[in-house]
Amino acid sequence: MAKAEKILKTWLILPLIALFAVSCSKDYFREAEQLQKENQLLKAAQYYEAFAEKNPDDAVADIALYRAALIYSEKFEMCARSAEIFEKLVRDYPKSEFHDPAYTRVFVCPDYFPVDKVSKWYYGDSQSQGKNARENIFIKARDKDTARAEYSLYAGRRLVDRHERKYGFKDLVFVESRGKEKTPLIRYPVKKGIEWRSYKDPGVYYKISETGVKIKVKAGEFGNCVKIVEVNQAAGYGLVSYYAPAVGRVLTSIDSGGTENKIMELLKYE
Repeated sequence: MAKAEKILKTWLILPLIALFAVSCSKDYFREAEQLQKENQLLKAAQYYEAFAEKNPDDAVADIALYRAALIYSEKFEMCARSAEIFEKLVRDYPKSEFHDPAYTRVFVCPDYFPVDKVSKWYYGDSQSQGKNARENIFIKARDKDTARAEYSLYAGRRLVDRHERKYGFKDLVFVESRGKEKTPLIRYPVKKGIEWRSYKDPGVYYKISETGVKIKVKAGEFGNCVKIVEVNQAAGYGLVSYYAPAVGRVLTSIDSGGTENKIMELLKYE
């Protein structure tokens, strides 16, 4: 991925230089917005960059940088490129409303739980593909820092539980909240071997045991997944969650004595 990103980054330089050679009166920002609507995303990112570079004091220069970096990170997983732009925004625009989210996104690439992009996740037990048990997570509202979701659990067709959950970042940890109970799901930057402790139980810790994993479930085949194991030292087993970039959790299993048994998998998402 790094090699491909380097080649793509080099390929992007020439069009960006060409932009600077044309008239200064050209409205790069509006053109970038139009290109984005037309799904010409790489070109849109170039125009956003060009606008911010030529007009650093403009009221929307920080917005242009933020949008360019989002395109690189979310659409193409060009993490090194997006990090450069996010860092520039953080450094040069300390009072921007995008300062804090830009700082977080320097490290959050790819995004393994995109609550700002995906709205619905449908899960089912792996044995019966959802006939015996189902989980639904539906995003109901979003604000600058938090996403609120409705969680539903079914046994067959019978609703067993329904409650609200919240998702957001605490420092560089992506946290799921249910009332006062908080679960630190993912710690960024994602690197194999890193560990972090439960907020509530000192006997529980989380570990990124693998990256770059390929997972196949009912919803499809997903590459570059991260495997996170929740280790309960007293119980002697691990709860394993696999997260896919730009999708979220795709599979949950139990690791007991080195053998994994699938529990819940993603059926579809919207």
